[in-house]
Amino acid sequence: MDRNPAQLFAESGSVDSFRNNMISLEGNFPFEKDDMIALGHEYLKRYPDSFSNRNTEEVQIGYQVVRICIVEIMVRTIDREYRDIFRKLFFNISSINSSVSTLASGHGIESLNNIYSSLSRALNSVQIEIDLLPKGMIKERFIGGITNIYNIMYLLKNAIARCAEQ
Repeated sequence: MDRNPAQLFAESGSVDSFRNNMISLEGNFPFEKDDMIALGHEYLKRYPDSFSNRNTEEVQIGYQVVRICIVEIMVRTIDREYRDIFRKLFFNISSINSSVSTLASGHGIESLNNIYSSLSRALNSVQIEIDLLPKGMIKERFIGGITNIYNIMYLLKNAIARCAEQ
């Protein structure tokens, strides 16, 4: 694991190239408190921010960078055949219902519940590391990014429950 999110962010010219580089690592990168802080520093070098003069577009970029990393940590816990489906789902919530329906019909609700549990455990382990971050803008970006993922997990859980009822 010689590549880490901070290095890749520094080398990437755009969020899309960062996402592609992160996906290429297949979740094999360090992502503990110090790694998060390093990524935050790289982000703040590119997008300097202050509490009094906020650029909301740059704040959203920070949240997106965090989500990219967290999603990769999460999807590394599931079979490769499902990873692209869930990557798409976490960045396009309008695909949740159709993706869940397709997966449920092809692989069954039990399989889908197992995937959800695996994703949830990985998300909770990332939350533990975020809680260790010192207060400040870096932690704020991580909280903003992970909050979005918790919201999507809620929608995902509801979609699975609806499929189970059918």
